[in-house]
Amino acid sequence: MRIDNLKGRLYRGVLAATAVALSLTGGRALAQGAPTPPSQARDLAIGVCGTCHGVDGNSTNPMFPRLAGQHAWYIEQQLKEFRDHTRGDPYAVAYMYGMASQLSDPT
Repeated sequence: MRIDNLKGRLYRGVLAATAVALSLTGGRALAQGAPTPPSQARDLAIGVCGTCHGVDGNSTNPMFPRLAGQHAWYIEQQLKEFRDHTRGDPYAVAYMYGMASQLSDPT
């Protein structure tokens, strides 16, 4: 794999994770005047999601799906379904119901 391709995939993964993290915080960091909300959102996504799904969104564990390449709207919808207990995959229930339980919709 060419280094340019690898960098592009990593960048897209970070962008998707950043978009999701910002959507989950409802832009509160922006409203509070945080100096670098995209980096804070990226750090949140990498620290929380990256533990299971891989820092770049490419999980190597078959129990945890790859997030890299997914659209931010899709990831946001899945997180809402986990939070609302409307997604029933047994592995997802075991992990993601708890992870998504404290999420709220943007106001």
